[in-house]
Amino acid sequence: MANYKIQEILMDDGRLEINDSVKKYLNKVYNKDRGSYNHIIKAITRIYDNPEFSETLTGFLSGYRSKHVGNKVIIYRCKDNCIQINNIDEHDKAYGLH
Repeated sequence: MANYKIQEILMDDGRLEINDSVKKYLNKVYNKDRGSYNHIIKAITRIYDNPEFSETLTGFLSGYRSKHVGNKVIIYRCKDNCIQINNIDEHDKAYGLH
């Protein structure tokens, strides 16, 4: 199960929060395309290790950051020493432009 895989890769120290829709999406990708899933997990691991390394967003997404993974975008924010993964989707959908 994808949620188990995330916990296996990342320390369970309370620094990472993944919302339910992202967990559902990761489960779907895990079951359909392990290659894409592994790329996403690698990106989440990089975010976890260094949350400041990616693009800072502006406008209505001010306070959030994004990391591109192939044709997908991970939208997250850092809040109270915690990384909150809020969305993973194709570019326009991830940014709410679709």
